[in-house]
Amino acid sequence: MIKTIVLALIFGLSASTAIADLQTGIQAYQNKHFQIAYNELLPLAQQGSRRAQLYIGNMYYYGDGITKDLNQAKNWLQHAAERGSPLAQYQLGRIYEKGRGTQQDYHQAYHWYQQAASKGSKLAQYRLGVFFQQGLAVKADPALALHWLHKAAEGGSIAAQLTLARSYQNGTGISKDPRQAESWFQRLEARGINRRNTYIVDL
Repeated sequence: MIKTIVLALIFGLSASTAIADLQTGIQAYQNKHFQIAYNELLPLAQQGSRRAQLYIGNMYYYGDGITKDLNQAKNWLQHAAERGSPLAQYQLGRIYEKGRGTQQDYHQAYHWYQQAASKGSKLAQYRLGVFFQQGLAVKADPALALHWLHKAAEGGSIAAQLTLARSYQNGTGISKDPRQAESWFQRLEARGINRRNTYIVDL
């Protein structure tokens, strides 16, 4: 009985320490104290913390305080993605879609976008809409493209809103609908986005 209580206390203290270290690491990263962030987060990433793995992956991807290494970035993001992080799943999808530090693979990109989109990632939902619109890794499907673009747009994705407005305006994959196009353009303008913008990418 005493042994069980002692083990529980030790486990509780270890968990509390890990949470504190994670918060310290994240705070340091946000304050651009990257070396402190790396030192705090790397041990946690190695122990399996998906949030720490996400941050370490991003540090390697962007070269924040350490030498940029796309292979290391992909490895850490893969660990976080496999543990269910929607942000890591989306970022891994982008890595495969663009072929950054690895061979371009639309099928892998689609897989990870699906995972992230199912968890509510508007970024991944937008990319799925584009994949179905353009027939990347899947057969072009206007209905599914519209489904995912609407889902992302209703969630606030600027890129999805602009894509929908232009699609309704030009009849890209769907019937032209000036009213729908104008409705989405007005939503964008209410957010300070000019309808003449030609290149908007959600971060």
